[in-house]
Amino acid sequence: MALIRSRWPVPWYYFTTSWPDGTSEDARTTSLSDEDQARHYAHLIIRELKARPDYQHAGQKMVVRDDNGDTIHIISF
Repeated sequence: MALIRSRWPVPWYYFTTSWPDGTSEDARTTSLSDEDQARHYAHLIIRELKARPDYQHAGQKMVVRDDNGDTIHIISF
């Protein structure tokens, strides 16, 4: 059976949370339609992180990279 490939591949995005001391959380990965959707998804992750009872870190950053490894958004929170 042959694999069917889409003519319009959906890009993958990687979301990494980093702290001021240089540590970072493993990246979440998902496929989204475009960079605007990736930015929206990053804000959803940030909202989720801030809602945790153990959230104490000001100065965190959400780094969003595309499937080429290029940074497309850095959001401080």
